[in-house]
Amino acid sequence: MLYDANSDPALLEARAQTSDLCMDYNALRSSQKEEKNALMHTILGACAPDIVIEPPFFVDYGIRVSAVHFMQTITL
Repeated sequence: MLYDANSDPALLEARAQTSDLCMDYNALRSSQKEEKNALMHTILGACAPDIVIEPPFFVDYGIRVSAVHFMQTITL
């Protein structure tokens, strides 16, 4: 039997909480650096102390994502 993440209440709740946090992050102004940094540290499992990620930013769970030593620019 295949695992279905959409039938696990704990995963559904974790995904909903992370989605809300991402929406909060994406709604912040560029000048709200401290708030953005605090939210990113809440969302991600590990990240650099001075991380900068420009919105929009979305992840399913976040806790398994590390953003420590990298520089990436993606524009779609």
